[in-house]
Amino acid sequence: MKVPQMQLAHPIAVPLEADHVESPVVRFGDPFTAVFFLIEPFNFVVGPSEEQQKPAWGRITFEGLDSIRCSQGEHMPYACEEYAAWVYEVSDSDWLIERHEYESKHYQTPLLDEYHHYLFCFHDEFVEAIAKGIWLEPTGPEMSDDVAEDHPLNPLSVDLPAETFVLQRLHCELRKNPLPLAEIVEASKLCSQKLFQFFLTLEGKRSESYAALLRTHNGRSTTRMGAGWPHPKGVAVEGVAEVADMMPAWEAYIREVAERRKDMGKND
Repeated sequence: MKVPQMQLAHPIAVPLEADHVESPVVRFGDPFTAVFFLIEPFNFVVGPSEEQQKPAWGRITFEGLDSIRCSQGEHMPYACEEYAAWVYEVSDSDWLIERHEYESKHYQTPLLDEYHHYLFCFHDEFVEAIAKGIWLEPTGPEMSDDVAEDHPLNPLSVDLPAETFVLQRLHCELRKNPLPLAEIVEASKLCSQKLFQFFLTLEGKRSESYAALLRTHNGRSTTRMGAGWPHPKGVAVEGVAEVADMMPAWEAYIREVAERRKDMGKND
């Protein structure tokens, strides 16, 4: 008989420190579900004068959020390697297995390869989530839903330099993430980062399309093809992909688009 593995919470290094007293605010809805928290006031203040100095809000957004739950309690819900952190990943998670079985049965969507069980610890309160990744950022003195242009789940900016080319008589563009590769890899430990992204112009309208999404977990980097707030395309490359690694998938997609447009009697 197989012996069940013990669920264990492993600390995750994050760029912000949550206040150790204040409660989080979980907000569901459009454009995303987010967990807001007051940033430790000794680390982040707003305004140059003492009168203007006050705690600022931080925000957690999720890549591919599947589930989220909240609970109260004074004691960690899982055995833990280190109790000094406030963000953890739970290994051998019963909840992740439960969600995987549900999603696989009803929607043929497996979770075990790409999803993780996250735990956020506040004062006598816990927030847990099943997601592909997380992103933490300050939002200033308010709980803002505004999404920064450089949020990793946003398309790359159209203001970036573009390489233009034509496939199947369709106008294509390629833009690359301008950040140093070392920074992209480091950020990919929390959330997928776009290495580069394809854009397509149809009927005079340019729109963002599939991107090369880099994700690093447990020291292993993988690049997958995805679009927008990521959706899987079924193309994966071990390590940091080059444009040449993803171009065949893009060419195949463009052929599909061209065939559909031909069937509809449309030409660019």
